[in-house]
Amino acid sequence: MSTTSAFLLASASPRRKEILRSAGYVFEVSPTGVSEKDDGLILSGTETALFNAFQKARTAVVLKGERPVLAADTVVDLAGRLLGKPTSLDEARAMLGLLSGRTHFVTTALVLWIPGSGPLGRFEAACTTTQVEFFPLTGSMIETYIREINPLDKAGGYGAQESASVRLIRSINGPIDNVYGLPLAVASKLLAKAGIHPTPMRTNKRKKSCVAGNRLIDAAFLSPIL
Repeated sequence: MSTTSAFLLASASPRRKEILRSAGYVFEVSPTGVSEKDDGLILSGTETALFNAFQKARTAVVLKGERPVLAADTVVDLAGRLLGKPTSLDEARAMLGLLSGRTHFVTTALVLWIPGSGPLGRFEAACTTTQVEFFPLTGSMIETYIREINPLDKAGGYGAQESASVRLIRSINGPIDNVYGLPLAVASKLLAKAGIHPTPMRTNKRKKSCVAGNRLIDAAFLSPIL
């Protein structure tokens, strides 16, 4: 494949689209509408994110399986309790209340389908985890935040990249773009396996992401949950 080879991004996230396009990638956005699992009773945060990302990738392959497909899923893990996207403002308030003054972990799983490797192609996967600590939040601070920032399309009900008059985050340990929903360094390594690279004229317009906290996932690990 050439350096400008297109792929499908199986995500509706404007943040993931912005990160990839700012890095110089050429792709088509193709959301799948797959319902995300966020129940931590059976799977860990990493396993849940991988499960969701694989379901998105597999659905996109079935619908448009001619080009490589990149799918992603982000979950927030608070002491074993997984927080996905809130379905209402009340749920967003509850999530922010739970995160107040505490440390949690944000995990993003990436799954890439590469066509042409055998009759069914092949899947590659990786995940990244970042530790995030919140300031203590009062009820009025939470109300101000959800009035200024839409919490309904974000895991845990918050977005690290969006400015508001209320500061939520005290500290971040790990790649911050992972908290945004797409660790670029990891995504670039996966896409390179399919021969896909950013366009040269835009490569230097974005700084490389920190890769601390990243770990590659062996396909054998995926097989029990896929």
